[in-house]
Amino acid sequence: MQRLGYRYRRPRHDLRHRQDQEAVAAAEEVLAWRRKSVGAPGELRLVYLDSARSTVTPPGEGVAAAGCPLRVPAAGEDGKFAVFGALDYATGRLVCQTAEHKDGAAFVAFLDHLAAAFPDGPLVVVLDNVGYHKGRRAKDWWMAQQDRVRPLWLPAYAPELNLIERVWRHLKDKLSCHRWWADLPAREVAAAALLSRTEARFHQPDPGGIALVQNFCQAAETPPSGAPDAPGRSS
Repeated sequence: MQRLGYRYRRPRHDLRHRQDQEAVAAAEEVLAWRRKSVGAPGELRLVYLDSARSTVTPPGEGVAAAGCPLRVPAAGEDGKFAVFGALDYATGRLVCQTAEHKDGAAFVAFLDHLAAAFPDGPLVVVLDNVGYHKGRRAKDWWMAQQDRVRPLWLPAYAPELNLIERVWRHLKDKLSCHRWWADLPAREVAAAALLSRTEARFHQPDPGGIALVQNFCQAAETPPSGAPDAPGRSS
């Protein structure tokens, strides 16, 4: 089947045909220049910021008939929550926060959380041009913090330039592997626990990439510091 071109995985959509190639090339040059100074004394901190949405889907009839003790979302529940995250390029540290919705209020709340997590030195925040990143609340925040925090806007349709996209892919692969999640609070706590125990290093040749600080099962089942115990779930 593979020789015939079939794949069992869902295809990843490529947006390169919609990109402004000159803008992408210019952004790559700026990012490369910024990355060269990472780690030098007194230099800025480079962080990649983005948000993701996690969805809880009710189990099918076959799973329910098998006796899996899963709570199906009630009528009116959308079964979704948002995760805001920022990746510090120099250290691989992830700063994350969950929210009920992806909107301006939640985004500004996360920016406050990010600024508190890195209280010293200038920050350059790499992010895309989604509407709430530039809305009224966000503009007020950027203006108030312009002496220390500066956005670096990516060109449209260029998610490959934002390294935290790879973290979201890693998160979704881990949380979806061999698991049915019909309990939204359980998945939210598991996502926060997993991210709190994950490092993502892309500038170090050895070791590099995304790695769990501890065993995944422990990371998913142990709530992060200060979080409530995870509700029961079935796998």
